[in-house]
Amino acid sequence: MAAVNDIISATIITQQGGVQMSNSIYFEIDDLGNDPSLGEAALDILDAYTDSIKAQCSSAWASTCLVMENISNDEGRTIIQNTTPGTGAGAAHGPDQVLRMNQYAGQPDFLKVHRGAFNQSGIMSSLSTRGRWNDLSAFVDLRTFLVSATAMTPNWTITPYLRWRLTTGPPPTYSYTPTTDVQASGRCFKLASRKSRLCGTS
Repeated sequence: MAAVNDIISATIITQQGGVQMSNSIYFEIDDLGNDPSLGEAALDILDAYTDSIKAQCSSAWASTCLVMENISNDEGRTIIQNTTPGTGAGAAHGPDQVLRMNQYAGQPDFLKVHRGAFNQSGIMSSLSTRGRWNDLSAFVDLRTFLVSATAMTPNWTITPYLRWRLTTGPPPTYSYTPTTDVQASGRCFKLASRKSRLCGTS
């Protein structure tokens, strides 16, 4: 069973026009609340993410499922499917043109900063001009979800963490550090390739 201080991996899978994309994010459990099932907790996380960005996403985009694993305690993989489309009325950028949220985390001594990225597809094209986002404050709710503790009342309270490679291996080993900052890139980022997977696949 999940416990306080466990590290959770959550892979969010979205789709736009039949094209899938996935982003993996990590959290520490700060409080169990009502100690929900893993499936219920996964749905809470998926809903919190979707609520943070759906207003800026076209209805052609949707969050579709979340694959959750407890890194600290081998409980197996939990998959929750719940399709929720964006609520924006405008057309979206192509699925390879994304909002990039740059993630930062320091080691305990803060002598080194680790970096990650969360790529958000489906953003309405009306929110950008000539390849740059018009107003980054439009994405403040997504930033808050990625950087701040979230109390999913009455269930878990979670804090975002960043995974970084500790040793190259093989096999590689990883460490996890609290996320200290998240900043949206000012330009619309074009992906050379998309990390994606079907719900329930490894």
